[in-house]
Amino acid sequence: MNGPAALSFSDRSAITGVGETAFVKGTERTAVDMMLEASRRAIADAGLKPSDIDGMVPPPIYTTSEEMAANLGIDVLRYAATVHMGGASPTTALQNAAMAIASGLCDHVLITLGWNGYSALRPKPGAPPTRPMNMNTLTNTVKGYYSPYGVFLPVQMYAWLATRHSKLYGVGPDAMAAVALACRRHAQMNPQAFTYGRELDAETYHSARLISEPFRLYDCCLETDGACAVVVSRMDRAKDMPHVPVSIAGAARDIPIRPTTFLPGPIRSKSASAMPPRAPSTWRAFAARTWISCRSTTALLMSSCYSSKRWVIANRADRVNLSPTGRSSWAGAIRSTPMAAC
Repeated sequence: MNGPAALSFSDRSAITGVGETAFVKGTERTAVDMMLEASRRAIADAGLKPSDIDGMVPPPIYTTSEEMAANLGIDVLRYAATVHMGGASPTTALQNAAMAIASGLCDHVLITLGWNGYSALRPKPGAPPTRPMNMNTLTNTVKGYYSPYGVFLPVQMYAWLATRHSKLYGVGPDAMAAVALACRRHAQMNPQAFTYGRELDAETYHSARLISEPFRLYDCCLETDGACAVVVSRMDRAKDMPHVPVSIAGAARDIPIRPTTFLPGPIRSKSASAMPPRAPSTWRAFAARTWISCRSTTALLMSSCYSSKRWVIANRADRVNLSPTGRSSWAGAIRSTPMAAC
């Protein structure tokens, strides 16, 4: 087999195990300890032993595949690679795992991520010290380009983009409120969610304090401690494992290779565009590599740290007709259905 078909990994691997810790505000455990727990749970959920794992995509922070393997009791890793895409790293890791399996490098790949999102900055007395995240490029960029102007938090940086997008396209606070309320509503469907059992209404949202204008408290992602992990397996092996396998039909990534929010470059580049429209090209690439068409997609799961980014993504989805009918609005679906669960 030659050409693109030979490189395809569509439906040749599947998620076979999932593990996660409790998500809490305040823990005495290290991020690595929590990732190890989540990994053991994912491996057991897949019906495997640690020695069955022969591939790993570790997180870009805190640890390495060698440390994880040694502590889990994994004898040999035939594949290991780290994805450096910030918060998108664990999602993009699925693509790495699928490609490694499809190429015959390994049979079962472990992917994990965890961190002390809350307690790293609020350690309890006697808690073990938090390891550095080793995000040297980001740290140097913030020190060189942002700190001199009093900016050092992501919420401040994304607030610039949200403000510009709002002024360019006339998106008001009700749009961000719709996203925040939908996120909380969808959390009520998941007993593991930190806000499970605590609903949010519009009045509470709008009366919350501003964090960095235009972001209010409930526009921002939660700060929690926890970890999760998944196991990706060869499809022929997955069919005989305990759970119905979740096939990986395809994946695509699109990284803008130019100065943006967290990359060094001329200051003027940071104001040149607000949230550049990368998503349509990514979705088109995904559809071109799989049997899935944009219009056949029935769910849009978005991961982002602020509500305005989710709204922008939903609007971009409409640009490529990524909706069940090709006509209905994903941005509107955020308001009323769990189809765009966050």
